[in-house]
Amino acid sequence: MGAAPQPTGSEAFEQWLLTLIPAFRTTDPPGSFDEIRQTQLAHGAGGCLRVDLRHLPPTPRDLTQDVLGALGAVALQPESTDLLLDAGHLPDTRTVTVLAPRALEVLAWARALPWRHITLGGGAFPPTLRRITPNVLTALRRYDLDLWEHVARRAGGRPPDFGDHGVTHSDPPAPARVRAAPANLCYTSGRHWHVLRAVGAAGVDTLRLCRRLTQADIWSDSDRDLSWGDGEIRLRAFGLAAGPGGPSQRRAWETSHHLAAVIRSIVERGRP
Repeated sequence: MGAAPQPTGSEAFEQWLLTLIPAFRTTDPPGSFDEIRQTQLAHGAGGCLRVDLRHLPPTPRDLTQDVLGALGAVALQPESTDLLLDAGHLPDTRTVTVLAPRALEVLAWARALPWRHITLGGGAFPPTLRRITPNVLTALRRYDLDLWEHVARRAGGRPPDFGDHGVTHSDPPAPARVRAAPANLCYTSGRHWHVLRAVGAAGVDTLRLCRRLTQADIWSDSDRDLSWGDGEIRLRAFGLAAGPGGPSQRRAWETSHHLAAVIRSIVERGRP
């Protein structure tokens, strides 16, 4: 007997009991639209359309035509689609100032259609931490939060949902470069990420960073139950873990904390 055919594309995820919501852009090639259509029809969970705020069509009419054309190509309606207004990388206040009026204009345009959700997203985390002074807790501004707040205050009505790239750059480096880089820890608190960077990448450096972070003023005992990532950092700070963890583990701890911190802020304060 021959071997059973292996599932391809989105069919492989069905064996894991996962539901996919495919993301696409109006500028995707026709072959990509075919794959998106097949995936969304197979999973029945709609899709996510990304509109790049940096590369918009000349007029709102052109944007409407492009969007409706893309939706038609993937067999979706606005009410079964999440709209992501993608601001890309936000490295400074000037970029926020430039993109905020554009985001407001596109948000006003978007409200004419019954989207399932409208999200304003971007990423402010830097592409490298090489400029961070080792062993000094350094604050990095969350400019993606600044953009969202600027738009939310001026949009009128319900603000868009918030989206970001967390503690990663929008175009992350290759895994080999990450493994070779000095150990670092990033901790979301309020309007900033607080970064600690070691001199080397050894396990002992990671343990030192965990101790330094849990001793910093930004680390609070109230964070004990905030996230799985906080617990993992705390275990290493007190020497209770089996090992220090590598780059992928640190990224998982940071992301776990970031997601929990943003969600808590939305629930308690109404903003991310």
